[in-house]
Amino acid sequence: MSLTVTTWLFSSSQQRLEKRQAEERLQQYQAKQKELERLKKERDVVAQRVEKEHKYENYYSQDQTRLMMLNRQIERIHTQLQNL
Repeated sequence: MSLTVTTWLFSSSQQRLEKRQAEERLQQYQAKQKELERLKKERDVVAQRVEKEHKYENYYSQDQTRLMMLNRQIERIHTQLQNL
């Protein structure tokens, strides 16, 4: 009798733990998704500026550097999302 009660209690706490961990992973995933969307929007704006600059100037601008950094951040977040 005590074995089944102990098993039942442990099973219940294990389920709560798994549920909490799943909720935490979901929150992390959603936060990363929001960050990814924000970075993509920023990248689009910077890419447009770089395209306009490139027509008139032949140098490596701050916007081009920012665009590369945004692309790296987006790649990193994609990798993190795949690992969640």
